[in-house]
Amino acid sequence: MIVDPMGRGHVEQVKRQLLSKGLCKEVSCSGSVLHTDRGKYFLKLGTGGASAEASMLEYEAEGLKRMSQAAPPFLRIPKPLLVGTLEDREAFIVMDYLNLGSKCTSADLQVNLGKGLAMMHEAEALHPTFGFPLDGCCGACPQRNNIEQRPLTWLEFWREFRLGDQLCMAERNFPADTTLQEKGAQLMKRLP
Repeated sequence: MIVDPMGRGHVEQVKRQLLSKGLCKEVSCSGSVLHTDRGKYFLKLGTGGASAEASMLEYEAEGLKRMSQAAPPFLRIPKPLLVGTLEDREAFIVMDYLNLGSKCTSADLQVNLGKGLAMMHEAEALHPTFGFPLDGCCGACPQRNNIEQRPLTWLEFWREFRLGDQLCMAERNFPADTTLQEKGAQLMKRLP
């Protein structure tokens, strides 16, 4: 969720951090775009408001870095510049501003998207197994990954870290829903 940061307190705190890190000398703001003497930047405040953890946006920043390494020049991926926490503990990320109004035709965009996604999937993995090497999140939900880099097949990874974790989370949050757990157990047994 993108939150409009026009509540001046948030903007002022982000501006102070940008200035203190030496990323620019002057900053003004309109909406979620920061206008600085060094260009425009996009500001995203943490999903979930003050309860959002900075680790969610740190994970997002790492994902953006990895995608930008794997898919140039076909995909335009913003470069994360600063991840931090405001005084009220709300997390934020500042990244390159991308003007999404494109001069390309719809067909050109689709071709470039296809090429960029293909390049990302062909990129050599840092580790010869499935799973991102950092635990992260999907929205506001924690999402474990194979950080030990155990040699798992795709199915083993999906069974443990995606389906299995989702069923455990559902059981914790909805213990009375026994039907979901029964169906989930049946599905787990049917997996090869």
